[in-house]
Amino acid sequence: MKYAIKKSDVMMFVIRRDRYIKIANYKIIKRVSNVLNVRIEDIETNYMNYIENQYEKLYENYKYIFSEELDIIDELSKLRKMKKKELIKERLILWIKTEIEGKEEFLIQDKYMQELKERLKKYLVKEKHDSKWTVNEVITKREKEDNQYLFDICFYKICPEVENFLLESVNSLYDFNPPYLPEDIAFYKDNYCWFYTVTHEKRCEMDIENIEECKNLLKEILNTVLEKAKETKAIQEITKSGEYEYEIWKNILQLRVIKLEDLSLKITKDKEKYFMQIFDEGAFEEKMQIFTNEKINEKQIKFNKKIKLFE
Repeated sequence: MKYAIKKSDVMMFVIRRDRYIKIANYKIIKRVSNVLNVRIEDIETNYMNYIENQYEKLYENYKYIFSEELDIIDELSKLRKMKKKELIKERLILWIKTEIEGKEEFLIQDKYMQELKERLKKYLVKEKHDSKWTVNEVITKREKEDNQYLFDICFYKICPEVENFLLESVNSLYDFNPPYLPEDIAFYKDNYCWFYTVTHEKRCEMDIENIEECKNLLKEILNTVLEKAKETKAIQEITKSGEYEYEIWKNILQLRVIKLEDLSLKITKDKEKYFMQIFDEGAFEEKMQIFTNEKINEKQIKFNKKIKLFE
């Protein structure tokens, strides 16, 4: 994250309302309310009681309540070999529960996103409301629903305040997800998006032309991961040198091994050359030469000792 901030002059994030807004408008709850002639608030607080005690009336009106999904109901009834009356009841409970929870999440998201936009409004470069950004596109012809934009694509100037927001909010770029945070963080330099994320897929891509810079970045990332893993005692310390640890783990992570947690390692020396032997569940797997371009301080290395890599 710090690397991306340092290299950029603008960052972008997306606020999506399309996931919640259709659920939050209470389409099914409003229809149930009309059929039973009771308040929406009563349905919210006691829907199971209404379904149990007045289900016959609800079932009589299911074609009105579920008018958009009658074909789906027919198909589900056949596929699941389930009586339609039982299926309708199940879907009533599911939809009402989903709408209530969806509205709660929508209100949470709306509150937090309003507070965030207010906090950063001085640094806003531009805001768009398209259904397409970086590599994502939501197929819709609607820009608004219930008088609210479905998408806010917000661009902010990189500055100390924006940097603080990015660094204090999450431990990982992939933590940027609703309802408490925006999503799909991206970074721009000179109007060019060189780094973007698809946070709900835990995916990112970056465009780095300088190969050495890319290697250094990957090294920095791996070293950070190794330090965190050691702090939490997830992995064993192999040597007393950060450089040696990086060299060893770089080779380990290139192995075609499915379960890394089963690996053990032994470092050996033969005729002034250094090797690491990898064992998978006690069986010898692979031997490779390491430290080919370095002058080695042997006091920092445990030779001929089999070490289980993961605690």
